[in-house]
Amino acid sequence: MTNSIRLSIALLLLVPASLQAFVLERRSQSSLHRFPSVTAAVQALPGRQSSAIRTTPLPPTTAALVARRDRCCSQQLFCSRQKHSQAFHFRKSRRKSALPAVASSSDDNKENDFIDDDSTTQTTGSSSKLDEFLSTCTSAFPLFVLGSAILGVTRPSTLLWVNGGSIISIMLAAVMCGTGLTLKPKDFLQVWDQNWSSVPLGVACQFLIMPLLAFTIGKIMLLPIPNVGNSLFLGLVLVGCSPGGTASNLVALIARANVALSVILTACSTFLAVVLTPTLVKLLVQSQVRVDGWLMCQTTSRIVLAPVLLGMLLNSKAPRFSQWVSRFTPFASVLIVSLICGGGVGQKGP
Repeated sequence: MTNSIRLSIALLLLVPASLQAFVLERRSQSSLHRFPSVTAAVQALPGRQSSAIRTTPLPPTTAALVARRDRCCSQQLFCSRQKHSQAFHFRKSRRKSALPAVASSSDDNKENDFIDDDSTTQTTGSSSKLDEFLSTCTSAFPLFVLGSAILGVTRPSTLLWVNGGSIISIMLAAVMCGTGLTLKPKDFLQVWDQNWSSVPLGVACQFLIMPLLAFTIGKIMLLPIPNVGNSLFLGLVLVGCSPGGTASNLVALIARANVALSVILTACSTFLAVVLTPTLVKLLVQSQVRVDGWLMCQTTSRIVLAPVLLGMLLNSKAPRFSQWVSRFTPFASVLIVSLICGGGVGQKGP
């Protein structure tokens, strides 16, 4: 008896709630059918825009219907875009397959556009791999120099040809010409306009820090060596008092530094070395070093300045060729300088 009473009470409580929900649902459906323009506007709007435009809250059933309509609209839009994309790729594949059978030149030009993307992608991928390989090999510059020096000590006959005639001058000029391919006149003008203070600062570091550092290292590490300590010490101090050369410009090119500034510093330090190098060597080691100023200026002009100007001229007249060659010049310069170092070591013998 008690169970039947409980069941009847539950039915009495559930019936009004179900009736209320049924009435609300009928009202919402009738309101949507009564105003077709509002219904079409709601169907055309995506979910976020429609929720942003509504200012008054909707009943739960109406909100559910609107959300379902929004989902249907977004699904239809996605399907239509997918169909258009599939149709585009289908037409593209048909045109690619029909390319060999096309007879007129105008059709060839139109349909070759669809193949250019793939060929460009393949070319870019292969060129990037080649550039990465060349960059890795160029970064191993010290290893190449060390290997060439070891080869010059163990098998000097293999590198003695480097020291014959004017081969070294030609090789150094080739390195500087490759460096000039990456330069333009505006690079030097930019140095004088924006970084002019770097020139006297660089020259001061060249003839102050390097000689003192060479003197300190030589006195601590080389002078105590018996028999050959004095010669090694004098040679190290002489190198420290010497101006910058081709290798410094090559290192600046490899490090992607300011190559124009490096070339200017090399030229200025070389011209000043006519006076500063003998003076510094005499002050540090009490030894006389004769420097032929006119010969040094001629050598600098022939090996540094003229090849750089030639490379700049090629870069201005044939930029595409210069850009293509510039991809290989850093690694080629590394090999050339390594051969020169190995030849110098091999000339002295083991």
